[in-house]
Amino acid sequence: MPNAIEKIQEEHRDYGRVLNALRTAVKSLRGIEWRRQAGQEPDAGASYKSLLDLLFSIVYYVRVFPDKYHHPKEEDYLFKAIRARDPASAGLLDQVAQQHSVGARLINELDSAVKAYEKNYPDGLDVLEAAAENFVASQFEHMTLEEEKIIPLGKSALNEGDWGAIDNAFSGNADPLFGENLEAGFRALHDHIVNAVNVAE
Repeated sequence: MPNAIEKIQEEHRDYGRVLNALRTAVKSLRGIEWRRQAGQEPDAGASYKSLLDLLFSIVYYVRVFPDKYHHPKEEDYLFKAIRARDPASAGLLDQVAQQHSVGARLINELDSAVKAYEKNYPDGLDVLEAAAENFVASQFEHMTLEEEKIIPLGKSALNEGDWGAIDNAFSGNADPLFGENLEAGFRALHDHIVNAVNVAE
């Protein structure tokens, strides 16, 4: 299997864990709110603040990692090579690229919802829940399309030379805008998010 495919799938798994952490964090906020209203959470503010800090970390991760690191390499190398080898793939590739744009819009909506909830607490949780679920569902749908349609298409359409160039692009040192130190930083942020939400459950 080409290294680029393994890298894409690894990044999808990592991203999926962050998306699940987002769902869990928002669900935990709902639990805190139920207990607060029932008078069972005397220290609701501290629990809320901890989860809100986690949500801001998640929003930063989902804004920067996919759009600045993951998606550009897909579009500039994998999708471009498939489009050149298989013109009939244009419609599918356009659909995936459009999903990237929709994801960016949904991240903005999520970011706005988190900030509004912070400003108006305890109001705004319904809007935050909806924004989080819309974003998470869209991202899982997008990754499923890539893994079930785009990757098999790449395997059938591309040759060894094509994959060599794509593999190089997906290697950690190939992107000067996302070097080893920044990649290590995002790995640490990923681990912090996943571990923090496990503690909050």
